[in-house]
Amino acid sequence: MPRKAPSQVIEHRISLSDFERRELKQAITAYNRDKWLENINPFTVLTGVGAVGVAAGTCVAAYSFYRWVDLSGEITQAIKNGAASFAGGLATFVTGDPAAESVINTQNATSIEQCDIQYNSMIEDREEALEQLKKMPFPINTASTRKRLQKEIDKYRVLRSVCYNKVRYYEQTGVTGGGY
Repeated sequence: MPRKAPSQVIEHRISLSDFERRELKQAITAYNRDKWLENINPFTVLTGVGAVGVAAGTCVAAYSFYRWVDLSGEITQAIKNGAASFAGGLATFVTGDPAAESVINTQNATSIEQCDIQYNSMIEDREEALEQLKKMPFPINTASTRKRLQKEIDKYRVLRSVCYNKVRYYEQTGVTGGGY
């Protein structure tokens, strides 16, 4: 059954003053904040904070133990020497080039002669190989091959000079045993 059209329209109006508007705004802000905080799991937050705390505590404890035990520096030097020895053997095994081990062996060089023993033969071998390469025909004698050999020669010359500088530093400062 159809409805009758209204004969009159009544309009209701609510007017708010500044006080009511301020109170309503605070209520809406509190409601939104409450809804936002409902989605945060306190267990997750506490777990993250706890993990960071444990990691920081472990780092502080490890550093304190390291400083307490290694007052004389003997442990650090023993670890470095062992690591250098292992790394040298591994470098030789992986590359098949004994030159890789000699780079590590010069860390504890105490004289210029030790530096020369380690590097001069490698430099001379590569210079000789470069001279032989220059005499070979094109498919073998390429610019990239010559450049690679020259880079190796330059690298070993730089490493030899670094070894010289270390030895001179040790002699000037009175440090014995080399190493870092």
